[in-house]
Amino acid sequence: MDHCEHNIRERAYILWERDGRAMGRDEHYWTLAEQELRAAAPAVEEAPRTVAKPRAKAAPKPPSKAAAAVKAAPRRRRAAAEGLAVS
Repeated sequence: MDHCEHNIRERAYILWERDGRAMGRDEHYWTLAEQELRAAAPAVEEAPRTVAKPRAKAAPKPPSKAAAAVKAAPRRRRAAAEGLAVS
């Protein structure tokens, strides 16, 4: 079942329930649903399409003190290890 038929089926069911579930009027509700959906379809297609503007790139943030400490840690460990090995 394609998407269009599914939408018609759902709309016809809603119309049928709204009118008290009258038996033997399935073609009537199907036709009403088709007409409603076709009338609504051009309104959706005519909506203007907007194009998103690209955002400007943010300036890079300077590294925080914590980040600088993490980067400096290996040097301290290396120096400490060399100091222990030399002693």
